[in-house]
Amino acid sequence: MKKSHGNRSTAMKLLLAALILLLPFQAALASGAGSSAFEKGQAYFQESRFELAAEAFSEAIELDPGHADAYLYRGRCRYLLELYEETLADCAKAAELEPGNAFVYFLSGSAHYSLERYEEAIAEFTKVIELDPGYGSAHNDRANAYYRLQRYEEAIADYTAEIELDPGDVTAYNNRATAYYRLGRYDAAIADYIAAIEADPAYVSNYTGLGNCLYCQGSYEDAILAYTIAIEISPDQPVSYLYRGDCHFYLERYEEAIADYTKAIELYPGYIDAYNNRGNAYYCLQQYEEAIADYTAEIGLDPEDDVSFYNRGSAYFAMERYEEAIADYTEAIGRSSGAPHYYYYRGMAYESLGMAEEAAADMETYSALAGDSGNP
Repeated sequence: MKKSHGNRSTAMKLLLAALILLLPFQAALASGAGSSAFEKGQAYFQESRFELAAEAFSEAIELDPGHADAYLYRGRCRYLLELYEETLADCAKAAELEPGNAFVYFLSGSAHYSLERYEEAIAEFTKVIELDPGYGSAHNDRANAYYRLQRYEEAIADYTAEIELDPGDVTAYNNRATAYYRLGRYDAAIADYIAAIEADPAYVSNYTGLGNCLYCQGSYEDAILAYTIAIEISPDQPVSYLYRGDCHFYLERYEEAIADYTKAIELYPGYIDAYNNRGNAYYCLQQYEEAIADYTAEIGLDPEDDVSFYNRGSAYFAMERYEEAIADYTEAIGRSSGAPHYYYYRGMAYESLGMAEEAAADMETYSALAGDSGNP
């Protein structure tokens, strides 16, 4: 009845924007028709007035169409304004005028990444690395693109290159650990999370990641400690409560699990997994009405989820409310791609109501779908 443990999420667009903003201006032309407008654009940029800065750089381009830096930094403004297609157009012109400038390709790669064009982003970051092998951010961001494409081995190689260039980069250790985690290489991931924690004990994501690895290894008590530290550092992160609740659940400490799931819901009322998992904990405590309430809430949030209907049907079945169980099992069957146990339990509910023909039909379907797997 449990759902998957959860997925990592990222704020790469925000991180890329921060990087684009913080990178210093390269040396611009000190003279020429567009120099005054370019300097005005620089001033606006430093004040974070990106629309005005872009207008000033456009003026510089009109006065001097060969001003490569004006295209580049107008693209930089447009990136920060989330005008990614326009950013790419400016980068293409800047690259035409100044093909050896690595930052042009970095900015272009960042725009492709923000548009979720990861293959194109990889190609641009690769150009950066070819021009400047020590450009650590390009290794890191190419790794992020590989990660998005689930090409975890290539991501690990780039995160490793970034770590070699900057051994103090906590984010690179965290990211590499997450890639190891996706590959099921939990010991390697744990080593990286620990290295990251040693470098920055206040970085909450490392404790959550460490807890996830320990959870997957079945080391639930150790995982609880990791999640607890994450909660102490950042008590408003619902995912830490959810995951700690999962550990309590598998340790059959259902009351503690319910408390954590409840806190997760308080912090994020739309947390589908928290409703599901709290419903499961109530079910294990035979508190079926409470379980039904949670599964119903989950269905309200995601009406197409077959598991929610199956779980609620199981709670109705446990209460001998067979007609309601049948209705929910039927909804689950209609939303699934042939889960055999749905037919099995609907058949059991039919049998409990003395509906032998319907029960036999469901058991026959179950046997055809399940094969030699035996009872669910």
